[in-house]
Amino acid sequence: MTYQEAREFVNQAAKKGSILGLETMKRLMEKLKNPQDQQNVIHIAGTNGKGSTLAYLTSILKKAGYRVGRYNSPAVFDYLEIFTINDVNISEADYAKYMEEIAKACDVLVEEGFEMPTAFEIETALAYLYFYGEKCDVTLIETGMGGDEDATNIVKNTIISIISSISMDHMRFLGNTVLEIASHKAGIIKDNSVVVCAVQSEDHSKEIEDVIQGMAMKKHADFIKVNEPENLVFHNEETLFDYCLASDEKRYHLSTGLLGVFQPYNASAAIETAICLRKKGFHIKDEDIVLGILETKWHGRFEKIRNSPLIYFDGGHNPDAAKLLAKSMEIYFTNKKIIYIIGVLADKDYDKILALTAGFADTIITITPNNIRALDGEALMREAKKYHHHARNVESIDEAIKKAVGMSGKDGVVFIFGSLSYLKEAREACLKI
Repeated sequence: MTYQEAREFVNQAAKKGSILGLETMKRLMEKLKNPQDQQNVIHIAGTNGKGSTLAYLTSILKKAGYRVGRYNSPAVFDYLEIFTINDVNISEADYAKYMEEIAKACDVLVEEGFEMPTAFEIETALAYLYFYGEKCDVTLIETGMGGDEDATNIVKNTIISIISSISMDHMRFLGNTVLEIASHKAGIIKDNSVVVCAVQSEDHSKEIEDVIQGMAMKKHADFIKVNEPENLVFHNEETLFDYCLASDEKRYHLSTGLLGVFQPYNASAAIETAICLRKKGFHIKDEDIVLGILETKWHGRFEKIRNSPLIYFDGGHNPDAAKLLAKSMEIYFTNKKIIYIIGVLADKDYDKILALTAGFADTIITITPNNIRALDGEALMREAKKYHHHARNVESIDEAIKKAVGMSGKDGVVFIFGSLSYLKEAREACLKI
């Protein structure tokens, strides 16, 4: 199987869409001899902060000398970035090699009269098979949209579960209240394991923590509640903060190059997870934690991509992410002229996103992302005009960036956000300026 054939195999499976439930996944992984149960798996579920938390944890573990497999989705700039070992994308050759094994297993399932796995199930199987085959010391796995019925939850013996910040998203699949969603997310917690609970949304933090702690008690799992980071100082190139461990009085003085008010919170969850690993016998020094946080790289989250003109982008696509984004803009862009470029998917709560962020903009430019789930830019512009008089729609991201740069002037900021789905196209357009 060539790389192109492997991609086409997954693309054909993608036509089936997304289906929650583990029966098909169980059959597929049995055909592959259950590699997921022969790994040190750390599993993360939540609404916001999953990718950044795993990026911090990867960096810490790399500093400590470990070989770290990480499975994140969706891809932002390169499809193969979904599967990384020590922050290096899987090669096309390895992708094809492992996918060929999975394709054969799928063929057997269909011959036996069972359902063909979905694209996400196939990609999740590839992650577990690849990290096992390449002898990773630790496997970091991010859920797709859920928890208990997510394909990633096929693993039986997760050593640590992380629950990141939970808010309203994917309601059609997970429930109409944040507590229903939290219950699904907490479904990744395994018997006699450890769960690290990140700082939760201000609106429902106690209730969400109670749901997660309740599931931990049911599963006889240790519950670690992440503390709030302290003494936050925001600069244009770094954020300084302190973190005091939940288990004792030990305090870390830290710096991260990832911007945004939310990053110290994601880093704090990674630190507590690293401490849990240390207690399980992993050799992680304090300097590994400090340097790991400092050197973490993660794209598409309040990221500066150009200095002149000043252009940032962010993939936040739900109300809680928008709330944090608004706080970040207030801190980083005080007294600056801000031009928005926004594109969203139609199934997102774009009305609330606009309500929370529109007030910081001088002008809002809307576009239609190149995605079958995209909301038409004209419709988004009409929504934007409920909250801002200066909103316009343009036909392409190239045109949007040219107009935004012209409007912002030499001291202004162009801010591109609303969905991860078009950030690759946006970055390419920025390079043409």
